[in-house]
Amino acid sequence: MKALILALVILLAFPTNAAAATIGEKCVALTAELNRFREPDVRLRSLLCTIGHARSLAQAHAGRGFHDIAYVARKLNEAGVCYRLIGEAIAWTGWPPTAAHFIGLWRASAPHWSLLSASRYDRSGGSWRAALVGSGTYATFLVLDSC
Repeated sequence: MKALILALVILLAFPTNAAAATIGEKCVALTAELNRFREPDVRLRSLLCTIGHARSLAQAHAGRGFHDIAYVARKLNEAGVCYRLIGEAIAWTGWPPTAAHFIGLWRASAPHWSLLSASRYDRSGGSWRAALVGSGTYATFLVLDSC
């Protein structure tokens, strides 16, 4: 019985909610974390969350990171979204995935941070997904200069 109680205490001490977070929770967390470091704030757009998740899933299936702005543009156009410019930041990590970790990776990269912190972008969304080929986690974060 003591071993069972100890196992439960250990499980509760190390929650696994990062892996179980929903697409929406990941998207909200990424946008909130980005807004801690930039002015003006970007507003979350749920369609960008969905597209970002699809992009992360495609990378997780492939076992490699890759950009696909044409896919993002096609999905936005199909939905009738008016925009002037799209930005896409992707990342891979072997560390436990959190919004703070991914934003930290992008902040440490001048080209990524210049994209994500640009004041012309006013909408955002993204997600991450554990690799289905290989290991680690792939993230995609999209920013949009909307009309």
